[in-house]
Amino acid sequence: MGGASGQITKVLSRRRSYRHQWHIIEVISILLLDALLVTLAFSAAYYLRYKVLFNKTNLHYFIRNILSGVALSPHEKDVFAPYSSFVSLEIGIVVGLVAIFAVRGLYNIRLTGTWFRQVWTIASSTTMGMAFLITYYFVFQPPSSGRPGKMIMQHIAANPSLGYSIVGFLHDMDEPPSDFGRFKMLGTLDDLGMVIRSMQIDEVIIALPAHLHQQSIRTVRLCERVGASFKLVPDLYELSLARIDMEAVEGIPLISIKQVSLNSIQRAITRVVDVVLATVLIVGLSPIWLCIALAIRLDSPGKVIYKTTRIGLNGKPFQMYKFRTMYKGSDRLKSSLMAQNEAQGPLFKIRDDPRITPMGRFLRRRSFDETPQFFNVIRGEMSLVGPRPPLPSEVAQYEEWQKGRLAIKPGITGLWQVRGRSDLSFDEGVLMDLYYIENWSLRLYFQVLLRTIPTVLFGRGAY
Repeated sequence: MGGASGQITKVLSRRRSYRHQWHIIEVISILLLDALLVTLAFSAAYYLRYKVLFNKTNLHYFIRNILSGVALSPHEKDVFAPYSSFVSLEIGIVVGLVAIFAVRGLYNIRLTGTWFRQVWTIASSTTMGMAFLITYYFVFQPPSSGRPGKMIMQHIAANPSLGYSIVGFLHDMDEPPSDFGRFKMLGTLDDLGMVIRSMQIDEVIIALPAHLHQQSIRTVRLCERVGASFKLVPDLYELSLARIDMEAVEGIPLISIKQVSLNSIQRAITRVVDVVLATVLIVGLSPIWLCIALAIRLDSPGKVIYKTTRIGLNGKPFQMYKFRTMYKGSDRLKSSLMAQNEAQGPLFKIRDDPRITPMGRFLRRRSFDETPQFFNVIRGEMSLVGPRPPLPSEVAQYEEWQKGRLAIKPGITGLWQVRGRSDLSFDEGVLMDLYYIENWSLRLYFQVLLRTIPTVLFGRGAY
C-alpha cells in the first residue's frame, strides 16, 4: 500500500507541476499580448493623427481650432512628426501600463472575480496610467520655447490683411532644428544680425519665453544697432489668463495684471497642507535628526539648533530655526570676510566659507540644515512654499520693488530654490519670488513642492 500511495503522490505532484508551469506560460503570454495590444493602440493613434486627420485638411484644422483655441487657416501646412520621435513615450506607456496591471493583480496565477470586476480593474488601471502620464508632463515637462513664436506665425499667416510677409524664424529650442511647415528656419538666435543684414529684414517679432528674458534684451539691443524695428511678444502663457485685466481709455488699450488675493478657502487649504506635511516630516525625520544632532556635537562645540531673526509676512520679524552649520562665534567674522562676498545685492555668500564646519557643509549641500523650520511652519510663521525669509540687514538694503517678496509668508522652498538657488543672481531670484506671488495658485504651490525633490536630491546650487 505504501508503494502505491507513493506512486500516486508522485503522479499528483507531477500534474501540479505541469499545471503550474502551464499557468506561468499563460501569464507570460497574456503579459506579452497586453504589451502588443498597447503598442498597436499607440500605433493606431499615431496613424489616425498623422495619416488620416493630417490628410483630411478641413476636419483636421477644425479639430485643432477647437483643441488649441487658435484660429488656423485650412491652407496652413501642419508640421509632420515622424514615428521615431514618439518611441520613448511609447515604451514608457507600454512598460508603465503592464507594471500597473501586474500590481493590480491581473497576472496572478489564480485570477478570481467576475468578468465585470476584471474589466473594471483593467479600465481603472488604464485610467491610473494615463493619470500618471498627464501628471508627469504637467509637473516635470518644461513648456515649449517655440510655442509663442509658432502661434504668432500661424496668426499672421491666417490674416494676410495685417500686412506682414513672414521671411522665416530663428531657432532657440533644444531639439534638432527644422522648418515649421512652410515657414523656413533661418538659423539660431546668434545668427540674427547676419539674417537682418543679408535678407534686409524690416521688422523682428521677438516671441521668447520668460526664462529667456536676458536673451530678449540682447535681441532688442541688436535690432536697435542694425536699424531694424522690433515688436516684443509678452509671454502671457506663463501667466494665468484669468489675472489679465484690460481696459480702454479713449480707445487706447491698457493691460495690467490683477493682484493676487488669496480667499479664505485657498488659505485654509494651504494651511492644512502645510501643517499635515510638516507634522508627517517631523515624525519621519526624527531618527535622522538625532543622528544629525550627535554629528554636530561631535564635529564642533556649540548648540545644535541655531536661532536667527528673520523677516516674515509684511515685514514682521520672527525666530527661525536651523541646524548649526558654522563654528561658534562665526557671526563676528562676517565683517572681516565682506571683501570675499560672491553674491550680488544685499546677500552674503562665499562658496568656500571658512566659517562652515565639515558637517555643516554636508548639511547645507543636502538642505538638511533647513529641516527644523518645519516647526516654524506649524507655528504659522512660515509656509512650505514661499520666498526664503531674509535677514533684517538684507531687508534694510532692499529697493522698493524688492520689498514685494514680503507680501506672503516665507517658505522653506520656493521658485527661486527650484530654479537655481545660489546659481542665480539676487535680482533674478527676487523676480522668481515676485512671479510666484503674482501668479500664486494651488497648482503652482504643489508644482514647486514636487520640483523641490530633485533639487534637494541633486544638491543643485547649494553651498
